Amino acid sequence: MFLSEFDTSRLPRRSRLKAWREAATAVWDISQADEQDFSAKVKAWHGHELIFGTIESTSQTTNRTEDWIAQDGFDYYMLQFYNRGFRRILDRFEDRTARGGDLVTLDMTQTVSTMSSSYLSNDLVIPRRKLAPLLVYPDAHGGRVHDARLPLVSLLRSHLAALTEAAPKLTDLQMADLQPATIALVAATLNGVVSEDIAPEVRSSLLLPIRKFVDAHLRSPDLGLPHIAAQFGLSRSTVYRIMKPVGGVSAFILERRLRACRADLRRPELRHKTISEIMLGWGFSNPQSFSSMFRRAFGMSPRAFRQQSAVQKSVAATEIDSNWSRWIKELS
Repeated sequence: MFLSEFDTSRLPRRSRLKAWREAATAVWDISQADEQDFSAKVKAWHGHELIFGTIESTSQTTNRTEDWIAQDGFDYYMLQFYNRGFRRILDRFEDRTARGGDLVTLDMTQTVSTMSSSYLSNDLVIPRRKLAPLLVYPDAHGGRVHDARLPLVSLLRSHLAALTEAAPKLTDLQMADLQPATIALVAATLNGVVSEDIAPEVRSSLLLPIRKFVDAHLRSPDLGLPHIAAQFGLSRSTVYRIMKPVGGVSAFILERRLRACRADLRRPELRHKTISEIMLGWGFSNPQSFSSMFRRAFGMSPRAFRQQSAVQKSVAATEIDSNWSRWIKELS
C-alpha cells in the first residue's frame, strides 16, 4: 500500500492552481477555476491494482476531449461519490448533476465535460481490463450519474468509505484479497444500474455472453446476426431483441471494431503498420468509408488521431507530492 498526499495549501496562493493543473493533467484539462481562491487536496492510496481515496477542491470546470484521450491513452474507469457539493456532467446524455452521495461513473476512453462547485468526493480508479469483462455493457458507463438511494449504490459507497478508512492499516496481501470483492461489488452495482437506467431488455442474461463472443471474433469476416444466432441456438429475432439496447447487432459490431482500430492506432508498437493495414485487420475494406465512420465516432480522422496520440504531454514537476497523478498515468 502506497500513500500520496497532495495539498495546495502548502504552496503560495499564486502557485496553487498551476500546481493543480500540472498534476490533474493526468486526467483532465482544467479549463476554468478561481485562481485567487483555488485550493485542492488529494489523499490517495495505491493498493494492488486499485487507486482510491478522497479529493477536496474548490469549484472548477474540467474536460476530456478526443485530443486529450488521444494523447494520454488511458483505459480505466473512475468512480466518484460526491459527499459534499455537486458536479454537473455534460456529455452525449442529457445534463446530469451529482450531489448528496450520488455516484458518478467516468470512462476515460469517452469524452466528457464537467462543472463543479466546491466539493468533497470519495474516488476509485479501476483498470478497464479488470472491470469490463464483468459488465453487461462496458461502454455504457461514461459520464453517468447514479442515485445515492439505490441500494447497491449505497452499499458501494459504504464499502469505499470503509476501504479508505482502513487503508493505513492494510497490508499489500490484504489489499490483494480485497480487490476481487471490491471489483465484483462495482460490477454488480453498475450492472444493476444499467438494467434500470438503460432498458429492461438488458436484464437478459444472454447479452453478456453475446458481447464477449463478439469481442472475441471481431476479426472474423463472418461475424454478424446469422453467425451469432447459430452460435447460441437462438432465432435471429431473439438475438435482435437481446442486442436492441446496445444499438443492434450491426451497430454494436461496428462500434467495437472502430474502438479496436482506435486502440491499435494509439499503440507505439504498431507504428510500423499503415492505417490501411490496421483497418483491414479489423474488417474494414474501404479507406474512405472507414475514415468517415471513424470521424463520426471520435471527432477526428484516423490519421489525425494517430498523430495526436504520438504527442507526449510535458508535465512540469510540482513542489508537492503528486505521486497519485503518476500512478494514474501508469495504470493499465
